[in-house]
Amino acid sequence: MKLKYSILLIIVLLISSCDDEGINPVYGCMNPDYEGYDPSANIDDGSCSDTNLDLTYYDSDIYPLFLINGCLGCHTGFDNGGLDLSTYNGTINGSNNGSIIDLNNPSESLLFTTFYENGLMCDNIGICYSWDQLDINTIIAWINLGALEN
Repeated sequence: MKLKYSILLIIVLLISSCDDEGINPVYGCMNPDYEGYDPSANIDDGSCSDTNLDLTYYDSDIYPLFLINGCLGCHTGFDNGGLDLSTYNGTINGSNNGSIIDLNNPSESLLFTTFYENGLMCDNIGICYSWDQLDINTIIAWINLGALEN
């Protein structure tokens, strides 16, 4: 009788000691586009939802970035491929080549992917403007939040 219970106990201990594919769970934000992103996380705990980001608007947050970073030198009116970043509607409508904002996949938005890894945005004649990572993150947050006007 003791042998049966010992075997049963061993089986129960073996089964309960197994974990999911040998990976220790690390809960956190798994989306690199959000503040609070945890690169070590392997289980998304929902902490990077839209409610964790301050609301970001074109008029108060995005337009000033376009202005101070030199975008409006080329992208005002309908020059340079039809991209007008000087207005909300112009930004949302995109260029002659289509939308620059992908609300379904914000990190693939042309407005974001145009930046090089070191934060430079270069114009057609090779002049590059350096963008601060915080400014780039603001643009990403704006797109993630639905590209709100004001």
